[in-house]
Amino acid sequence: MKRIILSAALLATMTFACQNDKVDQVSPPSTLGNLSADELAVSSSIGRLGSSSEAFSQATAYQKANPTSTVAVTVDRSTVEAILGQSHTVGIRAYFIKNSEGKLDLALVGMDKDLNNRYLTNAMFSEGKTISEENFKKKLTLFQSENPIAIRAVAFGSQILLDRLNQTNSTGLRFYFTIDKDGNRNLMFVGIDRQSKDLLNDNPNARTTDDDAGTGGMPCPQHCGNNG
Repeated sequence: MKRIILSAALLATMTFACQNDKVDQVSPPSTLGNLSADELAVSSSIGRLGSSSEAFSQATAYQKANPTSTVAVTVDRSTVEAILGQSHTVGIRAYFIKNSEGKLDLALVGMDKDLNNRYLTNAMFSEGKTISEENFKKKLTLFQSENPIAIRAVAFGSQILLDRLNQTNSTGLRFYFTIDKDGNRNLMFVGIDRQSKDLLNDNPNARTTDDDAGTGGMPCPQHCGNNG
């Protein structure tokens, strides 16, 4: 399997949201909560498990094309649960933004079954902390003004996110920036263990097959609900 080798400089640019280094035990599995049948159908339709070999080849292509860019953004379990734990939230939309240091980063928000963003208090995250709706939208506007044609965000449904979050020894998710087959910036994600290592089939803590990467996210602006 082809893997990305992360240099110390690139690792320093990665965002760790609500990171807790002292994990005594893996948390109980997260659940989808009180979603209706229609909401469950939507949550299961966005994203899929795909080959990590193929996904990492796209991530490697991104790294080669953008050697000084952030490689990935790591999000811990509590952040994912805070977003997906809100009522009627069927998935997470990850927007591309620039962080306070001018580096590529992500801003995360939940979405409903109509693919509209759910701007709920304490359920929007960027640069490792909760942010307000006003600050969230300000970050999006700034990035989109500089990148008017590019994909703005990528959404993944609750079921695929929780599949990776609830695998054995998983304590969070890592979103890698990729270049897709159309040459656009995109995302894929994998689970991580307590040492913040990717839970892939070459990790002794993982119990998985080669289809261990979350891929096939829904891009915006093609699929943005009423968010433009």
